[in-house]
Amino acid sequence: MNFSQLRAFIAVAQSENLTMAAEKLYTSQSNLSKSLKKLEDEVGVPLFKRPRGRTVLSEYGRYFLERAEKNVNDMDECVEHIRSMNRNAKNEIFIGASRRTVVSSLIHQFVLAHEDCSVYLMLDDPQVLVNKLIGGELDFAVIYEPILEPQVEWRPYINDEIGVILHKGHPLYERKYIDLTELKTSFFINDDTVVSTDMLTRLCQEAGFQPKIRFSSNDAKVNVNLARTPQFVSLGSLAQVARGHIEDDEPDVFNFIRMERPRYSRSIGIAKLSERELTGSARNLYDVIQRGMININKRVIELTQNWQ
Repeated sequence: MNFSQLRAFIAVAQSENLTMAAEKLYTSQSNLSKSLKKLEDEVGVPLFKRPRGRTVLSEYGRYFLERAEKNVNDMDECVEHIRSMNRNAKNEIFIGASRRTVVSSLIHQFVLAHEDCSVYLMLDDPQVLVNKLIGGELDFAVIYEPILEPQVEWRPYINDEIGVILHKGHPLYERKYIDLTELKTSFFINDDTVVSTDMLTRLCQEAGFQPKIRFSSNDAKVNVNLARTPQFVSLGSLAQVARGHIEDDEPDVFNFIRMERPRYSRSIGIAKLSERELTGSARNLYDVIQRGMININKRVIELTQNWQ
């Protein structure tokens, strides 16, 4: 019996569905079934009952679940604490972000000012980052959506808004508001570090059309160079504008235009384990990013008021 088997058992017990549990564990349903069968063989009793289409705990399983959860939680806390001790000893900071636009310059400033520590940034989907937080692999993460995991504390600092970025050569450049349907024949350049391709597609579909995406990448420089062509359009964020990320050297080349339909806003916050207190350099970097995000949000509010 090992902790992988216990985690598999807990996931199935919580979801009562093998498919959902397998997706959560990033494994196949076949491998999950084999793991449960091996665990039940070792315990010697059936831990689940399997009525139509469901996998529910037996009386033995309910008793086993309580102990399994305690053992896994205790081990997770132990491993996380040891990893934290090791990082502090090496003066290493491991952080995550689901988008890098807001945090990149803040981290850059911190690294330049702290030659005695090393910072490692992981870009990934929110759920992957949450799993790594819980597993003790990250100190904290900047995530662009609320986190409902009870073990994780997520605090929002920026109220962001998605809009349209147009080059000054575009005929709609001077507009303050735009309906996304007005761009249904346009070609899109997508900066995946700001707005995911999935989000761009979903917003356009809500407006009643399929976007014509000519290029999408997470290379900001390439995206900006392509966006200089007037016939291309992009989606951007108000937080991106607030921190001066859109062409600092040529502020009049691009314009951020608010979308009337569909309207889309999002909250950007910092997530960390609820019961973990950050110390040393990790705490310092957390504070730098927190203050930076608060300042960005003040600028977002100012820009919003100016448009009203």
